[in-house]
Amino acid sequence: MSAPDRSSCYDSDAASENAADTCTRPTPQGLPHPTTTSTTSPLLPLVHSLVISRLRDRLVQSNLQFDPEEISADGLSFLFEMVGGDLGALESVAFASYERATTRHYLLSDQELARLLDLVESTSEDLNPGADEHVTYVRSWALQIEELALLVEAWIEAGIAVPESWSWLVDAFAQEDPNKVIHVRYVGSTRGQTAYNRFIEDRRQRKTGIVGEFLGTLLEVAPRAYEHGKTFEIRNARLPSSASSAFRDLREQVIIAFFGRHNLLNVQAGGIYASYAPDPSDVEFLKNPTSRFFQTFAQWSKPVPQAMIEQLKHWKEYVADLIASNPQSTRSAVLPLPAKTLDTIFGQAIPSQIGGLVPMVHVGLDITFEAYLDGSPFWSGHSRAGHVTRIFAQRHAAYELGRDDFELDVSAMPFVDVFPWPCKADLDLGLAQLTMYLGVVLPILVVASSHLSFSCAMANWLHPLGIRTDAEFFSHVGKVKRRYLLDSDYLEDETQLEPPGDREVLVIGHVHPGFDKYGAQPQELRRVFDICHAITCFVAGVVVEKSHLLAQGRPDGRADRTAVINEVMKTLDSSSRFSDLEQKRDQWVAEYQLWEVEHRAQYRPRMGTAVASRVRKAGARRRVSNVELAWGDVGSAERRRQLVRVWKLQNPEYFLCLERPVTWEKWEQWGGAVAKGNSYFATALVQAGRQRLVAQGQHPLRSVLLAFTPDDATDESWMADSVAVQRALSAWSRKALAHLPTDHWSSKKQRARTLKRGIIFLDRLEGEVAEFNFSNRKCEILLRRHDADVDDDFTFRLRISPSFAPRAQGERRILHFLPGGVGLEDENGNFLQRDGFTPEEGIFRARDAVLGHRGDVFARIFAAERAALAPAAPARTATATSTSTNTLPATTTATQLLMPPTGEPPVTSTTRKQKRADAREQVISPGDGVWLLKQWVDWRCGFEKPITFNTLDPSDARLSADLRESSIATSFVRFLDQEPYASHPWKQRWLDWCNDMKLKGKNIVANLELFRLIQCRTGRVNFRAGGMIDYRIITIFPQQVGASARPAAPPTSPSLLVSGPRSFVPATTSRPSRTTLAPASRSDSAVAGPGPSTEASRRARVAGNVAPTKRSRSPSPFEESSP
Repeated sequence: MSAPDRSSCYDSDAASENAADTCTRPTPQGLPHPTTTSTTSPLLPLVHSLVISRLRDRLVQSNLQFDPEEISADGLSFLFEMVGGDLGALESVAFASYERATTRHYLLSDQELARLLDLVESTSEDLNPGADEHVTYVRSWALQIEELALLVEAWIEAGIAVPESWSWLVDAFAQEDPNKVIHVRYVGSTRGQTAYNRFIEDRRQRKTGIVGEFLGTLLEVAPRAYEHGKTFEIRNARLPSSASSAFRDLREQVIIAFFGRHNLLNVQAGGIYASYAPDPSDVEFLKNPTSRFFQTFAQWSKPVPQAMIEQLKHWKEYVADLIASNPQSTRSAVLPLPAKTLDTIFGQAIPSQIGGLVPMVHVGLDITFEAYLDGSPFWSGHSRAGHVTRIFAQRHAAYELGRDDFELDVSAMPFVDVFPWPCKADLDLGLAQLTMYLGVVLPILVVASSHLSFSCAMANWLHPLGIRTDAEFFSHVGKVKRRYLLDSDYLEDETQLEPPGDREVLVIGHVHPGFDKYGAQPQELRRVFDICHAITCFVAGVVVEKSHLLAQGRPDGRADRTAVINEVMKTLDSSSRFSDLEQKRDQWVAEYQLWEVEHRAQYRPRMGTAVASRVRKAGARRRVSNVELAWGDVGSAERRRQLVRVWKLQNPEYFLCLERPVTWEKWEQWGGAVAKGNSYFATALVQAGRQRLVAQGQHPLRSVLLAFTPDDATDESWMADSVAVQRALSAWSRKALAHLPTDHWSSKKQRARTLKRGIIFLDRLEGEVAEFNFSNRKCEILLRRHDADVDDDFTFRLRISPSFAPRAQGERRILHFLPGGVGLEDENGNFLQRDGFTPEEGIFRARDAVLGHRGDVFARIFAAERAALAPAAPARTATATSTSTNTLPATTTATQLLMPPTGEPPVTSTTRKQKRADAREQVISPGDGVWLLKQWVDWRCGFEKPITFNTLDPSDARLSADLRESSIATSFVRFLDQEPYASHPWKQRWLDWCNDMKLKGKNIVANLELFRLIQCRTGRVNFRAGGMIDYRIITIFPQQVGASARPAAPPTSPSLLVSGPRSFVPATTSRPSRTTLAPASRSDSAVAGPGPSTEASRRARVAGNVAPTKRSRSPSPFEESSP
């Protein structure tokens, strides 16, 4: 149903006054079509012929299937509404208008295009359409040629392919008419919301993809055009909720083809694969004969036992705990996990079983932003990846069952993501929850539906380096691989070199459903999708049959996993049908790779050469930074343990120089000889390079020696003479040292040149000239600060809008650290103000940076600068009220908000064993999070006899008074409420955990193990009214462990703590241990606004800042207070 204000009759002044001139036409698929202009107009035949022929040609070029009846005058009548009306009576005018719109629409103004297609601008006042109504829109940005040239230049620099029409326009008009206006347009569609709301949503959230790149660049090079972008709905193209998916796709594809995809910002032909239909020959091959997976699964499947459901509930709690305990890595600091989403993650992961075994599990990559917020399941088809996967799965189910109306049974395909949160920053967290799930379910077949998940599967779920490149990925996709479900416990077991046989699993890799979503969606790629699903259904059918067969006659009704896998592989090896599928897979993959070589440069704009190079370099740096260094002395037990662990990882980068096949004996001999502290990877890389040169009969230093070849040498045989080689190396050394100071190549000078590069790190940044950095179309202020306490330099990148940067030679910006953020002052003393920010927040809110990536770095810099200002004048406390959904309190003072953590955070139950062991051996400093817990334990428990607590929630009124009183939370919270601990930076973390003992009580237990000997056992409370609660009973013994067991100062009573702003630090303790800081970045975009220019106003805004002078530093907030 169309909205009331979307009348199908145009309402222009030139509209026909005769009601008889309009009629209603039937349309394909029985959909009602809007009222249209009479087809008796003599203008229509010529316009029809022009538009229809062009549309058909373009749809064929895009490999799109369509019915000729749909691309006809009747099917496309919504494009011809205005012919004979607003376009006037002249035939040449109508024809010329459609000619320009279909070839050079960028030269048409929005008003001209609106008259042609009856567009209406969408605004915030529009009424929302029906829940599932389909709205097609056109977005338009008006750019001058000069602005378009800047955008083209920025994209070329970033390695993003530029549309040919843009380059042609810049070349044609840059010199002749630089002020000419060009319209960049994008065609899209949405459901259940107005085009305007979708436009605002994309501007706020869409940071990736071609539209995200365009909006980001446009904001920087042409902010005026960015702000004045408009969205128009094609009035008569709206479809009701009853329209099929194929018809919705076709509507969008037709409009994109009308303008010409090469002339639009769009890089897709439109739709979401729904219009893809295989060739008849392909259908015959895929249908005959088919698998029997869906039939046999429906016949034999049973629910999994309740014990597995309970284990999956623990996995659900583990996922929730990971998200809550890692707010930066999971983005839960900004986007808390909705309860509905957690239920969806759990619900879609529950499998069914056959013969006591789970036949198949699908592993995806990451949850979409929309699915995370609204809790929609993957198989619902609301996301693009889910929609595409469901379409292909339903098609193959229909092939098997011989009917088209099959409803997919999602219980046959339980689904889990590597990243069930909207961030992919920490793969270790994702693998931790995934391996826990797979360890509970133990499926026979795992379908890995992305490059990363398949790469992890190929590495036995231990690391992401099982598959390296796209080319290598496509050589494995669709093939059945035998791998193992391994986890960290297996890695730490020194007694077991080989993987356990009962953890073996079959893995099939699929191309990610969203792969090439910014490309041309070629027929060749869709064939690869089809053949992968065909192979998966066939293998899954064999798994179901063997599981059912081998479970017959067994007392427990459960088939043996190893026997099932062996039988499945034997069946596949002897199956002629599976052999045909493999041959077809090889053929279709080869055809796609050939297409990719021929067309990728034209059809893949997102990965230009510069972008691809940066991605590869970042990956190489990440791998090098994560490699193992040799532990322990050669021949030591510690080295042996590490060799076993690295061997289990099976990372091929460590085995570069070993002779094939690589065996444990070869690795043990080579790895055991690497010098302590050296990198296995770097050592192997050097040796492999030398081995390759030697194998080719060349000298290992050939590249150096060639420049110093003796005059009488005719070939490279002189390199075999050691005397000649030594002379060449001496010549190289003399040349390297010529005209340089004697200490130029010293290690100290080389390190300074490499790390510093002439960069100056100041002890104070307040009042200094801001240092700007412009790279990759970003504008950043570099905060470089030296901290004398730890003798280290810290850098924080503050991303801002380019409008705040100096625009002319001689301009400068002065840094000021305001109570609520960072401010800038120009050379005339005027403060720059960002819209929507208070005067005490300047251009960058401090609380936003603290929540961002590496926010601890900014918090330290900001707190140090504010503390240094305190002696000059007391800083005015600004009350910041937040309405965001982050985990910070809604109202708090700037000082409380920015209290920086001064030590190590407390560990959690998910912290890796090695990290916990390291933390146990570290001396606990007063700034550390666990220090508060240790103070409470030493004060409450003493060192004489054990004391018992529980992890029950004391706020539960059903519990007895004794149980509530013996809860850890009861005593610990009272302790934390004492005045001496009020300002400790980690106090709030402990209070949060105590307020959620059901989920976070195990975190407290994990920290207790760092310094005391404890014993845990399980308890249960049964309530008279029904129900029960399981909890943990913790006995804390007097014995200390780790570094705490070594002689130390006696525990500090709360009454003896030093008073003052840093009162949590006792006067008798040493300085807190050094905390490693790393550079950070924080994106921000803003529009500058004028601020007050008076000196009095400047002083009021800085709130106590003093003029910058080179003087000795004030005490840093990292230091301890003294009496």
